[in-house]
Amino acid sequence: MVDLFVLLYDKEIMTDHTLVNIDNTISRIKDFKATHRLSNNRLAKQAGLAEKTIRNMEDDSWNPRAETIRKLEAVIPGDFIGGGDNA
Repeated sequence: MVDLFVLLYDKEIMTDHTLVNIDNTISRIKDFKATHRLSNNRLAKQAGLAEKTIRNMEDDSWNPRAETIRKLEAVIPGDFIGGGDNA
């Protein structure tokens, strides 16, 4: 499901529904980081990203590229729900 929305994001075909799902994906990534108490450095290394990218994630105006979302999603197990349900 995420791949479809990332594809739409890549092509800049944005609808309200797509934006909500991208926001949900970003929230899921933040939840995973918090639940597993990952440092910015560790998450960055696991995802193959710069630590600055992870620091930027804390900014509400963060607008990641689709490739960044893909790399971060690849670190998260498919069965991770988020919202503290996996602690």
